[in-house]
Amino acid sequence: MVCIPTNGLGGVGYSFWTNNPAYHRLAAMHQIIFDTEYRKTLLKDGATDFVLAEYERSMKELGFLSVDAEILCYGIPVAWYWQMLQVMVDVPLIGFLFTYPTVDQVSTTSWLMTGLFVQYAATRMKKSIDNVKTSQKPLHEVLGVAERFYKGLTVKGLLKQGRRPYPDRTHSLSMGMRISFRNVSLVHQSSLCIHPAVQNVSFNIAPGQFVLLVGQNGSGKTSLLHLISGLFEPSEGVISIDGVPAQEFNSLSLRQAMVVLLQTEEIYPLSIRDNLFMSLSELDKARCHLKSDYLDQSAEMGGSYRFINSLTEKYETVLNPVGHFNTSSDIVGNGPVSSAVVEEMRRNAPRMSSIPISGGEKQRLIASRAFMKLNNYSGVKLLVVDEATSALDAIAERNLLERFRSHSVGKTTIFVTHRFQYLAHQADLILCMHEGKLIQQGTHGRLMSDLEGEYAKLYRAQLDPEH
Repeated sequence: MVCIPTNGLGGVGYSFWTNNPAYHRLAAMHQIIFDTEYRKTLLKDGATDFVLAEYERSMKELGFLSVDAEILCYGIPVAWYWQMLQVMVDVPLIGFLFTYPTVDQVSTTSWLMTGLFVQYAATRMKKSIDNVKTSQKPLHEVLGVAERFYKGLTVKGLLKQGRRPYPDRTHSLSMGMRISFRNVSLVHQSSLCIHPAVQNVSFNIAPGQFVLLVGQNGSGKTSLLHLISGLFEPSEGVISIDGVPAQEFNSLSLRQAMVVLLQTEEIYPLSIRDNLFMSLSELDKARCHLKSDYLDQSAEMGGSYRFINSLTEKYETVLNPVGHFNTSSDIVGNGPVSSAVVEEMRRNAPRMSSIPISGGEKQRLIASRAFMKLNNYSGVKLLVVDEATSALDAIAERNLLERFRSHSVGKTTIFVTHRFQYLAHQADLILCMHEGKLIQQGTHGRLMSDLEGEYAKLYRAQLDPEH
């Protein structure tokens, strides 16, 4: 009866992109905030305030703007008068007409307007459901994304925020962080099972000590480090920092005094420069921006200098940009996209494909980010390296860990590495984990005296991998 265009361009296929840097910045911050992959990296870097401030700044520059480019694939909205006509003709009001005899006390005009409102609401609901149906993802995956998003909103509430700033003038010492665990347990709960990751662990790490944390895969080492760095709170027991219960400290100021390299860290969808600066305070960032030597020095120490300088844009390179260009989809009534439209997009849209990097290159970049903070923030009192060199060969790993060791003066240092035999004699304390329990602790010599102990078995396996 009425020919209504399927999109705001008269029904033809189209492409879309933007060269506005503020939009790409906004899209990157949006992904960092809402993608669960970045959550641990963001928390341990203490960069949440920076990301939220950048997101707000980009929003103010652009105005209120959605970054959900996927919606644009399904159609540009038609003009308002077409939408009103579509509301009236899309689904007939026959069902609502049957209510007319029952509304004697309601005017015909009010009844009709109510019917139109019901029709509009139903149409909008249908459109929302259609968006889910055309999302190219199974329904359980769509619902899973929503569940993870709402769980993410509760993270801040689960981590208790103390008011005491760190370091504490009355308790903290200049030579590093004192860490104490008293009967600490950590239980991971899910809808399917309850998994005790750490069970009744107690130990003391003195300020400035060099500590090795060893154990087989799945023994609880990473969970223990997450407790130390404040990414998890214990299910039971007490963790003390410099003799003060950890929950009494402000978590942001406590993390600012730490440099933590996790097993699984992400490269933010920002420039390499921004990635290296991410864990610095605004004051330190401003100072480092004035001299490129700070970047080069940290890149050299982390082993990423040659890789970065092989890139055309060097420190301004975005390795994994957030892609926001595409063409319309023809499954919802849009016309075909011509080859000329596609070619125009390819010629004018910015590069949005990721630059592939190896696992070793990624770890070197993350190590360079750690050195950036070690070199430019004097308040670091704890250095944690959790198997962050697993993709490097033995020589490269040893050289990198030695550079970290050279920066550990005046800091408490904790290393986790499978190849620990050359570090064992240097360690002031070795903690040996097995199935979530701390089963041995002491120096290398003391632990090796128990020839049948777990540590001695692990150490001998380092010397003779075949047995």
